[in-house]
Amino acid sequence: MTKDPFSKAAYESMKEYMPAMRLRIVEALESHTGPQLSAPHRGMTCEELEIELGLRHQTCSARVRELMQEGVVRQCGSRSGRHHWPQQRVLQLAGRWECRCLCGGC
Repeated sequence: MTKDPFSKAAYESMKEYMPAMRLRIVEALESHTGPQLSAPHRGMTCEELEIELGLRHQTCSARVRELMQEGVVRQCGSRSGRHHWPQQRVLQLAGRWECRCLCGGC
């Protein structure tokens, strides 16, 4: 947590909504994870989560980071993004299936 009073105020104003936002991210990733999907369609980038869930980048990436720190979400490869960066991390639920993407980073 930062010592900046504006950041602290923003955190406090969002604190009660954070669990629900994390749950929405987990549910979105559940719908995009599994062996029934071909490798290019498994998981979601942060940008894809932002678009699907209607979240701002700062909000979505902060919740994803929390989920990664808790071991719920992991990075599995990368793919091209549409708006922000040429390559974006692909996020998936941890421990749900064996990675077969050959990314070398799983």
